[in-house]
Amino acid sequence: MDVVQQIRQLFVHCDDFKIEAYNGGDIMFFYFDCLLDKVQFHEVITSFFANAPYEEGVQRLLTTWKEIQGTTDQQALKTWSDAVLNGEIGAVHAGKLYTTAAGIGANRSVDYSQRESIITGPHDSFIEQWTANIALLRRRLRTTDLKVQNYNIGKHIPCNTYLLYLDSAVDKEALQEADKRLSALFIEKQLDGNALTKYLEDQPYSIFPQWYSTELPDTVAHHLLLGKVALITENSPTALVAPAKFSEFLSSSGDEYDRWHFGVFIRVLRVLAFSLTLLFSAFYVAVTTFHYQFIPVTLLQTIVKSRYRVPFDPIFEALLMESIIELLREAGIRLPAKIGSTIGIFGGLVIGQAIVAAGLAGNVLIVTVATAALASFIVPNYTMETSLRMLRFVNIILAGLFGYFGIMLFTIVLIVHLCQLRTLSKEYIVLDHIGPYLMLNKKNRPKRGYKAAQQNSVQAGSQSGTLGGTLGGTLGGTLGGTQSGTQSGAQGGTQGGTQGGTQSGTQGGTQSGTQGGTQGGTQGSAQGNAQGNAQGNAQGSAQGSAQSNAQDSAQGSAQGSAQGSTQGGTQGGTQGGSQGGSQGSAQSNAQSRSLANSQSGSQAGSIASSHSSSQTGSTGGAN
Repeated sequence: MDVVQQIRQLFVHCDDFKIEAYNGGDIMFFYFDCLLDKVQFHEVITSFFANAPYEEGVQRLLTTWKEIQGTTDQQALKTWSDAVLNGEIGAVHAGKLYTTAAGIGANRSVDYSQRESIITGPHDSFIEQWTANIALLRRRLRTTDLKVQNYNIGKHIPCNTYLLYLDSAVDKEALQEADKRLSALFIEKQLDGNALTKYLEDQPYSIFPQWYSTELPDTVAHHLLLGKVALITENSPTALVAPAKFSEFLSSSGDEYDRWHFGVFIRVLRVLAFSLTLLFSAFYVAVTTFHYQFIPVTLLQTIVKSRYRVPFDPIFEALLMESIIELLREAGIRLPAKIGSTIGIFGGLVIGQAIVAAGLAGNVLIVTVATAALASFIVPNYTMETSLRMLRFVNIILAGLFGYFGIMLFTIVLIVHLCQLRTLSKEYIVLDHIGPYLMLNKKNRPKRGYKAAQQNSVQAGSQSGTLGGTLGGTLGGTLGGTQSGTQSGAQGGTQGGTQGGTQSGTQGGTQSGTQGGTQGGTQGSAQGNAQGNAQGNAQGSAQGSAQSNAQDSAQGSAQGSAQGSTQGGTQGGTQGGSQGGSQGSAQSNAQSRSLANSQSGSQAGSIASSHSSSQTGSTGGAN
């Protein structure tokens, strides 16, 4: 039997299975028209044979399509048929099997969740297509740390389940536990992800859910960032998250997007609603049955008046009203949306009023039961809400039989059971999680954004100001000292040389040449002092009246240049020293024609020049 006959026999009585042959059956295509886009199918097929000979089109097709191979022909045929059942196009040419993807057929678009309503935050939700669900998470967690592992958990029918986690944040022990359980899981039928919980929970007989189920991608992304793992199943709009904490079932993803004050308020309100829905109806039954003495007289009279026509005990009266509430709730869920709202109004007004008028229940009990039922709707997780509805019946029965003792017994057993629950071998009740639940940790508390930003700006400005001030002061002081020393050195040298040469031409030349050259070279640069003293000495020598001037100038120039090159002056002292030296030498030489007058003029000019240059140069450097 050839391959085509085996395929026909494999898909016999499948009228939606289509077969198309080209060139007299040389190449044949197989597909399910309900699983793929027909327009894209024809585009894929005709693209190989358009504007090209048939043989060239076949060769192009065979090089781009995936050839299916296996250890045996039956294994290869099984792999090929699974691909076609997943919506791919299959082809047979020369006894070989090929497949390619051609787009997905009709599917539900991404829409808001019907089960989890939120006011603030993203409104998109998962759908029945696993690729779209993972894409919604990839858009929120754009990192290579997001890992996806595939597990085929179907025993007879393939069923793919995908384990998602962030590699850098995941709890390694929880990841290993989830991997171990999924690897050993093989079930006969699996149509929705919620059914997986009964196979993966640590205590499947517990009434409380141990895997957090949600249809919101942002909720799953939030849990993945906390180091948890998530499961996405084919044909299911529900994702499962573990390890789950009890407090997480009383929180919603929208709480993170609201203002901190309202988020804390609504979470505290949910805790009160959790206690109210479990205890309020049972408290009424216990009080009216055993503990009249705890009721104020006025309230007791009201209760007696409301029950004097009721023929039942409080326990049966409460169970009757709770049953009617559950019937109305289920009817509102199963009926279409437009009719469901009508049932709620009809049940709340007509049936409630009729029951009171018939004397089957008292007004106080109806208020109590309605309040407890209303409080259960505040719990955002539907699975946890269902658990509370069932526990409410248990608590009413214990309260009707044992009074307050029954309520205390119920509360103790409930707390002990919650404390010993585990999810992926992790604790279900964690006291350290109370702070994050009430958003009291540093990550969730208000940061006083404007003040924090202003404070950060001040700190950043202070740091940058310190750094800038240091660099600016250094550079500014250097440049300012350079320029000020230049100007003041020039002016001081000029004035001091003139006045000193005029006043005491006898005493100054030798000493001032030495001291002035030394101090001027200290503040000036090596290059500037060398040039300035060279020019001054050249002019003094040219005009030079005596050899002492030349010797004193040479000694002053040498010492000034040495000290100036050591302490690193600038070009300013250069110009000042040159101008002062030239003018001082000119004036002293003009006034003293003789050798004695020229020596005394040099000494006086040097002393005055050195004092004036040092004072004005230091003042300019400080500025």
